[in-house]
Amino acid sequence: MLAFIYLGLGNITQNLYIVPVTEHFGFSRSEFSLISSIISAVGIIGNLTYNMVYERFGIKFIVGGGTLFFALAYFSYYKAASLTVFYIGAVFLGIGIVYCATLTFSILVNKWFTEKRGLILGIIFAGSGLGGSVFSPLVARIITNYGFSSSYLAVSIILFILFVPISLMIKEPDEVFEESEIEQKDNIMSTKTPMRDLLKKPHIMSSMICLFFMGFLLAPLLSITPAHMTDRNFNYIFASKISGAIMLVLAFSKVLLGVVNDRFGIKISMSIGLITFILSALLLLFMNNEVIAWLYSLSYGTSFATLSVLLPLFILAVAGEEDYTAIIGIGISLMSAGVAVGTPALNISYDLMGSYDLALAIFAVLGLVNYLLTMVTIKKLPEIDENLNSEKVEVT
Repeated sequence: MLAFIYLGLGNITQNLYIVPVTEHFGFSRSEFSLISSIISAVGIIGNLTYNMVYERFGIKFIVGGGTLFFALAYFSYYKAASLTVFYIGAVFLGIGIVYCATLTFSILVNKWFTEKRGLILGIIFAGSGLGGSVFSPLVARIITNYGFSSSYLAVSIILFILFVPISLMIKEPDEVFEESEIEQKDNIMSTKTPMRDLLKKPHIMSSMICLFFMGFLLAPLLSITPAHMTDRNFNYIFASKISGAIMLVLAFSKVLLGVVNDRFGIKISMSIGLITFILSALLLLFMNNEVIAWLYSLSYGTSFATLSVLLPLFILAVAGEEDYTAIIGIGISLMSAGVAVGTPALNISYDLMGSYDLALAIFAVLGLVNYLLTMVTIKKLPEIDENLNSEKVEVT
């Protein structure tokens, strides 16, 4: 329910509001896109402080608070008549996403399941993509027929009502494990290398650069897809169908890329994820008919799965099992920072040039550079057992 409703409806459909909101209020797209940057910035802080909140208040408080923040965010959007109120709503939504997404899923699965945790997590993460594919066309029709304000209100009501059953379903585990016990139980090694020494290693530094550019390049395309297609004279409803198709492909790609990684290793799986991004940027740049649009949904849905499935596998391959827990927080924060910078960069380019074309061409070139740097980084990694590491990420 958290992944399908709150992430699928409450998070993924945000890009459908860009055109109607900016046209109604006269905001520039770069100004309105700061919502994504604020959400990412809040996410960085929220992820770093998550354990402190969890240890003090528990998982029921986190999930209950997260669902309420989701509803409050959309109610703020409904009442908003200025950018300031939209930005306040973005802060609420950023908190909601932190408390109703990856870290919460991991804690619930690790506490309540002793087998097949990777499969269960895969199903959960696929739920957000399936939710996006179902709700994107529905939200688009509501916006078209009744206006974006009515859509904001309807979503806020749905998210608030579901707060009650979800809060009742969440149950604290009977036994709270100490950190050392969790590490022993899940066969996770603790950090042995000091952080300052880790960051001096060339392959660690280059991987951090790669992670920043993965966030900078991959995530922002989702937010501009409907707006760019509308600029190219595609029907708004058709553009929403493409957004839904991307989410459907994403759901299956999460499982597919995980299987490819387990069988062929991180180099092959990352190659698929990053090469399909370069193709996606080019398809979006030259999109002038429905065939290219459907090919784009297939390509981008595949590449977008990199940020949810392959990112932790890449970090594990880089850091090794002993230093994984130390590096993953920094890696995810850098990826989030990339998202926070990349989205407004695209929209600033639009405001200056009148289209996304130049930015998309630059993104395709940067995608190629990032792919080459990632391959060089993987090539210089210490020898590791990638299949074993993949299994440990699933447990984590």
